[in-house]
Amino acid sequence: MVKIPEPKNRTTDGRRRGRTPSVSQDRIAKAVRQVGRRGPISMQNVAAALSVDVTTLYRHVGGVEELRRMWASMVAPKMAAWPEPDGRTWESWLAGVCRHYRSVLLENPDLIRFGQRAIDPELKNLDEVTRVLTEYGFEPRAAAFAHGFLVTTVIGYVVQDLEAMADAERGHSAERRWAEAQATAKRAEQLPALQQVTLRPEDFDGDRTFETFLELAIGGIRASLPPRAQRRRAGTSESRGRGTSRKAGAAD
Repeated sequence: MVKIPEPKNRTTDGRRRGRTPSVSQDRIAKAVRQVGRRGPISMQNVAAALSVDVTTLYRHVGGVEELRRMWASMVAPKMAAWPEPDGRTWESWLAGVCRHYRSVLLENPDLIRFGQRAIDPELKNLDEVTRVLTEYGFEPRAAAFAHGFLVTTVIGYVVQDLEAMADAERGHSAERRWAEAQATAKRAEQLPALQQVTLRPEDFDGDRTFETFLELAIGGIRASLPPRAQRRRAGTSESRGRGTSRKAGAAD
């Protein structure tokens, strides 16, 4: 019996085979945006969004890290969404910037692996923070370091945020773990200093604790400033020596 070959334009199960979609950098970027909005970035997910196989996608990108970098640049915090500096103290303005960074990272936890590159891939945010803080009376070097310090603080805190959320889903809240650790230490007569620490329920609220971290971090920056900058921290255009082109500020 002679076996009749399958038509080349059909798959082995008889379905008609369509043309393989063309893949361009623009289509890859759109697929990354589509995937990133609904879940984790992976080669498999982006290939599915493009209607191609993973091998085809590998011909156009180096791997999943390249896709994640692409996504990071898309969702990096934009300066347009920042709080306005006019009418604020520099402390209030920096705290608003940090809150914005935290919200972006919580919405896009895949970015955390990139550290400060995720926050500011093109250094535009660093440039803007340095400019604004210099107008508040900071030395440019101190302004740049202050931004880097706060970004590192925010990233570290968001890592804890995500761990706490995952633990809570498994029924192991931070408050419960603290109570269990305290009880164990007391029985074993260990950690005497920590046994003197009394935490309230609100101390386990992620948003409230973040504000405490911000107060400590920004307080440390304040203490390191020269008197000239500390005297000019009122945050008005007059106290900074010249106004900015940004609109008058919104509330915290």
